[in-house]
Amino acid sequence: MREPGVLVGQPQLQIDWPHARALLGVVEGSRPALLRSLPAPRTKELAAITVRPGQQIRAWGAWHAVRTVSTVRHATGGLAVVLGLDEGPPLRVPAAEPLAVRGLP
Repeated sequence: MREPGVLVGQPQLQIDWPHARALLGVVEGSRPALLRSLPAPRTKELAAITVRPGQQIRAWGAWHAVRTVSTVRHATGGLAVVLGLDEGPPLRVPAAEPLAVRGLP
């Protein structure tokens, strides 16, 4: 039985991870030196009703740019927000639903 991900007849590459991390400037719990110079985008959890076009939200495991925002009423009378995203179908959520948002002013 062979190891998963190893092709038959291919040489195996052995990586000394502690040494590789030291070369890349990676310290446990921090970002590599190349990324440390870039500021992390400001991310907050906000109610869906406060999201504006141009911001990005986290949905379906990825960040999506918000193109349009509109509000609609549920049949039960509650308020919902419909977010038109750069990819995929519009996202309809209750107005008070907390969403991860970045691209804040």
